[in-house]
Amino acid sequence: MKIRILFLLVYLFTINIAFSQDFGGVLEFYQKGSCGLVDSLGTIIVPAEYKSIQISENKKFIVLQKEFNEMEGKIYSYQSCSDCGKMNQGDPYIYYKSGILNAKLDTVFPFEKNNIEAYKNYFFIGERRDFSVLDENFNRINSVNYEEAVYISQPYSGLWYRTTTGFYGVIDNKGNQIMKEMPLWIQPLADNLFVTQIKAQYFFVDKKLKKVHDFSFSSFEFLSPKIILFDVGEQYNKSQGLMDTKGNILLPAVYYQIVYDEQNKVYIVKTKDYKTGILDNDLKEIVPFEYNQIVAGKGTELFLVYKDKKFGFMNGKGKMIIPMIYDGADIFSEGLAPVLKNGKWGFIDEKGETVIDFKFDGRMKSFENGYATFYQGNQSVFINKKGEKVGELGDHDYDIKYYSKDKGIRVKFQRYYGGRLLIDLKTGEVIFYLG
Repeated sequence: MKIRILFLLVYLFTINIAFSQDFGGVLEFYQKGSCGLVDSLGTIIVPAEYKSIQISENKKFIVLQKEFNEMEGKIYSYQSCSDCGKMNQGDPYIYYKSGILNAKLDTVFPFEKNNIEAYKNYFFIGERRDFSVLDENFNRINSVNYEEAVYISQPYSGLWYRTTTGFYGVIDNKGNQIMKEMPLWIQPLADNLFVTQIKAQYFFVDKKLKKVHDFSFSSFEFLSPKIILFDVGEQYNKSQGLMDTKGNILLPAVYYQIVYDEQNKVYIVKTKDYKTGILDNDLKEIVPFEYNQIVAGKGTELFLVYKDKKFGFMNGKGKMIIPMIYDGADIFSEGLAPVLKNGKWGFIDEKGETVIDFKFDGRMKSFENGYATFYQGNQSVFINKKGEKVGELGDHDYDIKYYSKDKGIRVKFQRYYGGRLLIDLKTGEVIFYLG
């Protein structure tokens, strides 16, 4: 008996230590308009007593917002009647307080009458136009109030901010000034490359605020640390191009879409007439622009290609590995790809050999975390790598998503009922109603 008790204590201690490390394995759930946190076993970690919950990027802290009455007990207000001056009991005024808890559920930043937003591993305290910033150690890293601030990682990690007087600058996570404040909208991209806004248009400029190019653009993103994708044109008539961080145009903005495949170090490029090809890392053509669609796989050198209403798979050098004989397909993932032949879905390996027989009517997605999603209308169920359905297609199901080992989240929609259910993937049993 003592041995059993000792084992139980050790087990509970281990579970507590494992949980106290971070919030990486928790789910948000909702009850009566409030939210809480639950783990994959259905154990409530934080009760549903909060209006909102945010988890920091490092999963070590949660920001909670809760309703509070203006004063403890009852409050009173004047009654507007002939008997003026008589005090009547009124409704308490409700406002919100925010606080921060660590993974042991200890309060590390007290609940105060303000708003807290978690962004990356920073915490923004206060309201718009009147807030300050805390680092992950809850130290204030700025001495002035910012009107807005955004975390950036290029060309250095820090907060790009705007002051209440309209100046822009960048500080690191210790509050050191990286980019000096300037009285205009300007964001750094590289050592001598910035983005600025002039009369509702965006331009690339250098340190002296001289235009690098005459054209304006609408948005940009980094495809790699040295390559910038930018869009020009109106919302429904955009074109994309590529530029390096020195301001050199690598591809003119004449393409419909440019996607970089990090694994194979190639660019998948679609023209304005919807013809797709592949360029290598030096932007030389290796697959001609003659396909309707090309999509990179996961953990493979094989690309899904579509042309003349048929699907097949080629490698990054343009060699067709699996012929274009299928009526439908999805990408290779975890060594398998779903393909459609003669109205039935099955799975093939990277040699084109059948691994799971063609027996499914409906729609199939690729494997992820050991499960593939199979759809019939709005109903869905997982398929394992033995080709077996994990559970059954449920009534009025909409989708099913992998959560953790042998656990999933089923999304259900009905006319008078809806929500998310944490389920056991092996049995289909509902572990917890997430709301």
